[in-house]
Amino acid sequence: MSDIVATIITFAIIIVVLSAARVLPVFVYNVTGREITILLLNRLRVGRIPLSDVHEVTTESWGRLLMDGTLLDMDFCGSPLLLPPTVLWRKGRRPFVITPRDQAHFVGLVSKYLQRPGNESRAS
Repeated sequence: MSDIVATIITFAIIIVVLSAARVLPVFVYNVTGREITILLLNRLRVGRIPLSDVHEVTTESWGRLLMDGTLLDMDFCGSPLLLPPTVLWRKGRRPFVITPRDQAHFVGLVSKYLQRPGNESRAS
């Protein structure tokens, strides 16, 4: 049993190190016209966020999220402290914090959806 635990811990450490070195993205976020799909190791779908639920997307700092209390009441899927956070502010739900590798590109894609005619949401 201890060999299995040691193997799992070793595997987890390797993933964290490769992620920190930006060699291996642990989480990948794909934006389609309808949703954001969250993939683990670019293979396993672990979640999705309908874009219709998002009313704002912002780039933040971990310090600001701590100071304004968002860190205490949020959903999270990403590499903590390794990459800057992006916050998806959802209608009637807790904010969802993610860490896309190319934050500007991700925010731009989501912003295009939020700025479509008939959509009262905004991106910043």
